[in-house]
This record gives sequence, C-alpha cells and structure tokens, in this order.
Amino acid sequence: MISSYLSDGQVKIGLSSLGAMLGILLGSFLTVKIANEDSYKIFKSFVFALPFMYSIGKIGCTCMGCCKGFKYNGFMSVYYHGEISNINDYPVFPVQLFEVIIFAIIFIVCLKNIQQYSSSLVVAICAIFKFILDFFREEHFSGKLITNNQFVCIIIVKENTTKSKIGTYIKMRMSHM
Repeated sequence: MISSYLSDGQVKIGLSSLGAMLGILLGSFLTVKIANEDSYKIFKSFVFALPFMYSIGKIGCTCMGCCKGFKYNGFMSVYYHGEISNINDYPVFPVQLFEVIIFAIIFIVCLKNIQQYSSSLVVAICAIFKFILDFFREEHFSGKLITNNQFVCIIIVKENTTKSKIGTYIKMRMSHM
C-alpha cells in the first residue's frame, strides 16, 4: 500500500504496484527461510515472475479503471463510467492495457534468457518501463514533474545497476541464507 496526498489535503491510501513488488520480495525471503533451499534460485524465480504478476494485476486495473491514463479521445481510448470506475465519464488513454502487453513481453523475454539475465537486471528493466509508462497517467497532467512511483523507480534502477551499499548488502545476505 502507498499513500498520496490529494489536492484538497486529504491522504489517499490504496494498493500500489510498488507495494506488490515489495510483497513479492518479502515473500521470496520468507520462502527461503521456510524452505531452507538454494536462496538465490528461489529469489531469482520470484523476481523473474514479477513482470508476469504485474501484467496480470494490470488486467484488473484495466477492468476497474484505476491507475487511469490521461484524458484522451483517440485510437484505443477507453471510456469508463459509473461510480465504481472513479472516473467522471470521459475517455482515457489505455495505459493499463499497454502495461499488460509490455510486462507480458518483458516476462517472456526474461524467461527465454533466464540463464543470461540477473535478478538485478530484471528488476531494473521493470522499473525503467514502469517509469516510462507512468508519464501516460493522468497524474502527470496535474503539473507533477515526476510521480512518487517514478521517484521510487529511479531508486530501484540505481540500486540494481550500481554497486550500492543496499544492493551489496542484500546480495551478501542472500548468499548466506
């Protein structure tokens, strides 16, 4: 879960894809502790499943109308209506649908290259595409330069592409489990 501040000063708390990713990573650590098996192999299997699980989750977002794109009345625009969609009856860019497709492709490509790709690379690829796709959300058209999600994505990419202290610590702990 992640919270964000609305323009009227209220705090909105809801589900977040970044929260789901943290849950997956926590689940992998717990699985390693419980199963007492090869920690890196278990962790890698969880990480490689990440884009697939995210893709499936975005099908729900597509159906519900949450995580919506910007107002858009062009090719493939999606029109949500009714109180369940939380949209005021206007067409939007189908960013969730693009996320379904792109993250399914990322999953397939990563799975085909499982021997060559590291867990860090998969996480960085997912964060880069999440960062890019976030520009197509309505939130960017309210004057924000980058969103909270994008800020976290920058940190994730940095941690997974550099010899950071946090990344080194996690890798060291995983090798001793």
